[in-house]
Amino acid sequence: MKKLNSQNNKIFRPSYLLLILLFAISSSSWAQESDKPGDATPLNLIVTEMSFQLDGQEKNAPITFQSGTTYDLHIKNEGKILHEVQFGRDPDMSSGLAHDYKVLLFANTEVVTVINDTEIVSPGMTEVVLKPGQEVHVLFTLEEANKGEWEVACFQPGHYEAGMHAPVIVN
Repeated sequence: MKKLNSQNNKIFRPSYLLLILLFAISSSSWAQESDKPGDATPLNLIVTEMSFQLDGQEKNAPITFQSGTTYDLHIKNEGKILHEVQFGRDPDMSSGLAHDYKVLLFANTEVVTVINDTEIVSPGMTEVVLKPGQEVHVLFTLEEANKGEWEVACFQPGHYEAGMHAPVIVN
């Protein structure tokens, strides 16, 4: 498996056709210690038109994480159009439509993102953008400081307003 350190936290969306992962520069011993699949609690998050659905739950039902637990969040776009997945709170409504969160859940959390046998290690994550059928694994452990109410959403134009967001609770 290839390992990469992210070099850029700037968004790049050429034609909205490529999977884009936004990360910052990092070298992390956490990733090397935690990339054993048995160490992480697996969760499957399905993204479809205007909904997020965790296995065994209703569409857009609350997603609960426990601080201190390492998760392997498998995210798959089973929809027919491009979607992004962003975790945070306080959507920016300055343009009239919701556009990104002002506060990001993973801003200060070390994250390992695995796509196509390539690991990207980062000290934070802004969002993932997935074409139909694409999937990604996101490994992370949330800290006590992350406790509280958050949200997961898609900020493609009009998606948030159409209901494509769900509560996230960190205990």
